[in-house]
Amino acid sequence: MLSYRLQDQASLGRKTHLLKSAALVLAALTGFGLANPASACSDLPNICAQNQAVFDQNQEMAREAAENYANQREESRNGGRPSGPPPRDPMDIRMDLAAGAVFALHGAATDEIERMKRDPEMGPIIRGKWDFFQDTNSAASGEYCAALYMNMAGFIRLSGPGGNYRGALLTFWGPNIPQPENVRWISVTLRQVVNNDPKNSSIQTVRAYNYTETRVSGLGVVALAVPSADALLNNISDHQSFKLEVDGQEVQAIGFHNGLSARGKLRQCIAKRKS
Repeated sequence: MLSYRLQDQASLGRKTHLLKSAALVLAALTGFGLANPASACSDLPNICAQNQAVFDQNQEMAREAAENYANQREESRNGGRPSGPPPRDPMDIRMDLAAGAVFALHGAATDEIERMKRDPEMGPIIRGKWDFFQDTNSAASGEYCAALYMNMAGFIRLSGPGGNYRGALLTFWGPNIPQPENVRWISVTLRQVVNNDPKNSSIQTVRAYNYTETRVSGLGVVALAVPSADALLNNISDHQSFKLEVDGQEVQAIGFHNGLSARGKLRQCIAKRKS
């Protein structure tokens, strides 16, 4: 079960013209559970002060890492060319292909959905499918590895390190996720159930970036940072469901199956990364 202890928030790198509003969530997160920088030592002022100093330092380091990550990714997307539009990256293409199907399914009646299950293109999306890729056109081995799950509710992407960023990301897309005019830093209540067992569940309130997807219209995004690829991979279960709430309102309910198989493929990709 994925768990997060918020350590800081990272700055937003500039993206290519296709991703002007898309935030890179490069928060520095360490450990598990929920706490603010001083919550574990509220009765020990000296230790609290030290923790706050470390927190502030980590915040600045995360900002610098975010900027480096964004700049390197933009250069990779643009193939080192000084100007001109970059080639479409793998995520752009997948969003174009799948988003239309997701919106069509949202507007379809139950009997129509039943018929669509037999369609070779729509059927896998209705049942839920995984796709695996590296999220830049010129990524080195083990860089920007991504596992994208899609179904009628939207998309979940699990992604690993890239450039100077050594953490991982957990990103949600959906039509009911808020679509702000500008990128914002919000509190999200994340509810998880593992392997369809209500007894194996958790509720956490975490900080995340929320932005509007620019590659296709009508989708909002919530993106969370995970401290490392191992922290992400080791907490993937075969069946995992998520509910996201913002300001007390449920904005996304989505789950995946075959998570262990997806974990294996993502791990294989990340393992090729040079240390």
